[in-house]
Amino acid sequence: MKVVKKSGLRRGFTLIELTVVILIIGIVATIAAPKFFQSVDKTKESSAKQTIEVVRNAVELFRSNTTTYLYPGQAGDQAAMKLELKPYLRKDFPELQVGKLNANIKFVTADPVVATGDPEAWVYNKTTGEIRINQAEYITY
Repeated sequence: MKVVKKSGLRRGFTLIELTVVILIIGIVATIAAPKFFQSVDKTKESSAKQTIEVVRNAVELFRSNTTTYLYPGQAGDQAAMKLELKPYLRKDFPELQVGKLNANIKFVTADPVVATGDPEAWVYNKTTGEIRINQAEYITY
């Protein structure tokens, strides 16, 4: 008869050790997750600021070349305005990553430009050439 000698080595982790590790991971995740989501929001805002600057520059370049701002009577509609601005943009008219998430334009004459409840992502003042994001928290960009 063979006698099997038990060695002093244990295999695996105890339930207490696993619980402590999971608790530490949970605490780290609780601290890190809000900062991660906050950085995502800041990135979207930064992208929106950059996008609005690109569009404003395109409008100003158009004005420099034609000595007039775009307006629906001149351009016809949104599609025509986007077509007129296309030579001044590297790609198609940009779609916003914040707010209403589209590339549609609302034409207004109000000065200053204010956010409207309309579904369009952009607000464009056809008399002053001012373009803004059609969302209350981003209208100041």
